[in-house]
Formats: sequence, C-alpha cells, structure tokens
Amino acid sequence: MTPEELYFFDTNGYLLIEDVVPKDMLEEGVAASKCWESDLKLRFPNKPAPEGALPGGAISQIAIKEPIYLRMALLPKVLAPTVFLVDRPKMTTTWLSYSLLGGAVERHGNHMPFNPAQAYIFEGGRPFVSLLVFIFALSEIPEDGGALNVIPGSHKSNFEAPKEGRLLDSMWRKVPQPQGSALMLSHDILHESLCERDIVRRTLHVGYGPGTMVHGDDMRNDLLKEVCDEAPEGSWHRYLLRQPGMRDSCPKPKYPVEHEFDEIMKWRPRIKGSRLQAHGV
Repeated sequence: MTPEELYFFDTNGYLLIEDVVPKDMLEEGVAASKCWESDLKLRFPNKPAPEGALPGGAISQIAIKEPIYLRMALLPKVLAPTVFLVDRPKMTTTWLSYSLLGGAVERHGNHMPFNPAQAYIFEGGRPFVSLLVFIFALSEIPEDGGALNVIPGSHKSNFEAPKEGRLLDSMWRKVPQPQGSALMLSHDILHESLCERDIVRRTLHVGYGPGTMVHGDDMRNDLLKEVCDEAPEGSWHRYLLRQPGMRDSCPKPKYPVEHEFDEIMKWRPRIKGSRLQAHGV
C-alpha cells in the first residue's frame, strides 16, 4: 500500500482498489455467477419470477466450490494489503452475492458497541484488522444499484451508533464500484446497502482474519483441506488456506508474499463440483 492509500484506509476504514481483476478472469467470474444463480429463487429483471422469489441471495463457501473465485481471492492486489493489515492471515468465509431491485444488507458492523476482541488496533507502527473483507464487483455497481453505504471512521468508534438522527444521516457515504474493482474494508465499519435499480448486482465477498480467531463452516471442512493440500508445501497460498486454530497448522513463509505472486497467478486448483467446468466453460 502506498502511504496515501494506508492513510485513507486507516482514517476511513475502507479503500476502493480499481482494476483488481484481469479481464479474462472477470469474464470467467461473471459466467460462473450465471451458472450458480439457479440455486436461488431470485426476481430477475424481465423474467417471470418463481413462487417465493427474493430480491437477493448468496451462495456460501464459493471459493472452495468454484476455482475462479479462489483465484480472485489470491490476486496480488488482494494479498499485498492483507498480509500487512492482518496478523497471521487466513481466508475466512466467502460468498457469491446477488442483489436485485429491493435487495438489501441490514446496517451492521463487527464491534458495535466496542468489543476488544473485534477491535481495530494500531500497534508498533501498523494497524491490526480482525476481519478484512474484499467485495469484488463482478458487475458495475452504481450508487443506487446496491453500492455499499458506510460511515467513514466508524471502525474506530467506541459507541454504538444511534438508530436514526440528522447528524447520523449526514455521515453516510455511498461507494460505487466500477466492474473489476474490489472494495477493501475493515468489517468493524458500520455499513449497509440497498439496490434501488432494476439490475442484478453480482459481487464476490472474501474475508481474511487472524488464524487464531476465524471460524465458520467455510474454513473447517474436508473440501477446504483438499484444496489446501493441492497448494505447494511451504507456500503462501497453502498458509492462507490452512485450518484455523491456536497454533498455525502449517508454517508461515519467511519470505514476502510478493515473491510468490507469479506462482500464485499460475496456480489452477482442482475443485470438485465446479459449475463452470460442468457447463464446459
């Protein structure tokens, strides 16, 4: 991260990173999202809605179900800030999200009110983020098309936010995203979203947290272990996919993650149940 980017992120709690996903990977990611959307009952524009259709939904554990999303989660512009901002990082929950007209994410933030176990901490000249989230824009996200709405700086707040008020309303900022970008945020920041347009907002969500803290079904199962075991011994991508626990289940590489970018970009993990591969794409 440049000094300017680090200052912006530390002050505001988020940073928009443009041109994260290469064009070929983006096209593959969009195609994969269309292969998975049939698992959800969604109200798509200009299509008959099935009974009980919803304005949004998500496919969990997606990075260990579809190779393209795991590759996106390990892109250089993601890993470089991750290893700096998160202590002994490992991948946490991942999901593929769809938001249509009326689709919403309720207002929330990790440590509201202040919780020392989840707090954004600054120590020894660097921040420590308990949960760092990347939202990849598989489609363009305009302000009224489900762009994330945040209160900048709320990741450091010591008080629970009031439910409403004139001053509170003035603090919100929407963050539209161009296609292929990633919005990086401390999950401590207060955030919400609402899609007010008749479009389909497609996003990939990837979280990283300290290996001693993270939990969830994504990160403790046999499928994850199979994917992790495919990564070279002693590599960064194996370390980032390890099982959680009080002790690292594999050693942290002693060299900078930047030294491994070329190898990670070439990695093609074999994942059972890939819809994209099943459709011959």
